[in-house]
Amino acid sequence: MYEDSSFTGAKALGKLSGYQESELDSTFEWVRTSQVVSESSPSSSVKEDVPPMRLFQGKIEPADVCQGAVGDCWLIAAFACLAEFPGAIQKVFVTREQNSRGKYIIRLYDAIAEQWVRVTVDDTVPRKKGESGAFFVQPNGNELWVVLLEKAFAKFCGSYQALDGGQVVWAWQALTGDNVLELHLNQQGEWVRKDVVYPKERDERNRRAIRYRVSDEKFDDETVFKMLKQYNAQRSVMAGAITSGAGEVKHENVGLVAGHAYSIIEVVEVSSIKLLQLRNPWGSFEWKGDWSDNSTKWQEHPDIKTSLAFEPKDDGTFWMSYTDFCKHYNRVYICDRTADDDLRLDIREDEGCLGPTKGCVTGCCRFWCCCQGCCTIFCGHVSSKESVEVKRCGLC
Repeated sequence: MYEDSSFTGAKALGKLSGYQESELDSTFEWVRTSQVVSESSPSSSVKEDVPPMRLFQGKIEPADVCQGAVGDCWLIAAFACLAEFPGAIQKVFVTREQNSRGKYIIRLYDAIAEQWVRVTVDDTVPRKKGESGAFFVQPNGNELWVVLLEKAFAKFCGSYQALDGGQVVWAWQALTGDNVLELHLNQQGEWVRKDVVYPKERDERNRRAIRYRVSDEKFDDETVFKMLKQYNAQRSVMAGAITSGAGEVKHENVGLVAGHAYSIIEVVEVSSIKLLQLRNPWGSFEWKGDWSDNSTKWQEHPDIKTSLAFEPKDDGTFWMSYTDFCKHYNRVYICDRTADDDLRLDIREDEGCLGPTKGCVTGCCRFWCCCQGCCTIFCGHVSSKESVEVKRCGLC
């Protein structure tokens, strides 16, 4: 079994809040993820009933992500947003399936060096002695990708503690290598573009150090909605956020939480009504206002309900009007994602030896018969530093 001696013990944990550095080695132990899953399984007494570990189990989706103890909700939200595009997650992993030696290679984009770097990690995770679950992000069943990706970021940044607090756009750029930006709603009711700027020399104590440069670009609500529709058509990654203390609205009373990023999944205009579909990275606690799951708006507008194929689900996903969005949210994060390289072979490792065959057959059918190949290669969007041209058709 592979053991990453360069990233383990107290050094890898960092100066965790509430713990003395001298007591970390006696408080925590590093165990294989298979052991964590085995001991957490109700059928752990029967070894044969414990499912084998997989890098990807079934479909890659935001529900795979579950935050752990460290304050890296920004990173977990970035994973959940990018999981809307499975190909983008698969591109990060150089190791394409579960490794029997527990060795995985993950590539991250170093924006200061302007190059991709490979981060090698093992599949051990820290946990408190005497407890069964992992201390940080939890495996989703026997699926590994979220645990390994968090560990790769921790190693890249220096320690798990170094992930405490951060920017979603930094994580997106590290995962995709594409251009990112922020739209900030100022007190005059204008959306101002901000660009990420990196220091000329790296601060090894804070490898995530960035600052924002305010541009001259300012947009009204109507223009921003057109921009969001365009970015959505280009399969960009988007999120909305509420800064703590923004405005005088009690966000918790209407099912919203300040301080973390909500994935923006869809941006539509139906019957002259502008709507956005968002997802809370917690997977629960949803919007309670107009167009929420229990809103009477769906009965008042059955045509919109049919058009959007709306079905209420308690999964953290909800619809809201663009007017309410502008009332509560004052940040929009955008990763102008390159989408012309999204196609990846799904080897379906959870289906045994027939998985690669099934993945190859279905992949080829979609590539050739369903025209996904031509559409992705020749019509896929390429990231740009310029703001989207809102006058262009979303299909161009």
